[in-house]
Amino acid sequence: MSKQQCLDSNHADPDEIQERVADVIKALSDPDTQKRLRTLSEELAKLRASKAKPRKIKSQRKRAHRPGWVVKAVIEVMAGQVKALHVVEIHKLAEQHVGEPVSLNSVNDVLATHCSGPEALFMRVSRGRYVLAETEGK
Repeated sequence: MSKQQCLDSNHADPDEIQERVADVIKALSDPDTQKRLRTLSEELAKLRASKAKPRKIKSQRKRAHRPGWVVKAVIEVMAGQVKALHVVEIHKLAEQHVGEPVSLNSVNDVLATHCSGPEALFMRVSRGRYVLAETEGK
């Protein structure tokens, strides 16, 4: 395929393409860029020659858990309780349950958010004290 056919089939402006080509050539002509590319090429060659095993791909997620993991932990902690628990107790039990730190603010938010409405998961029995909504006759 000729250059003109390629340009016609993509409906691109030939002047714009020439400008982009010129920009790429200029960038690749830069001594600093050439040095970086040479270094990168050498590092890749060393890596291939070393027969090193590829590194395991680690998730790039910012969060360690899926949304709702605190809600799930609080529900599981409170399911085994017969009496109302204070937020601090719930927090401590949730941390023990998941085996890692849980934000007290997250526990507070879960309890406050899910203690009202027709689908309430928890019931506030007094200031800072909650029970599972199911334990109150649901």
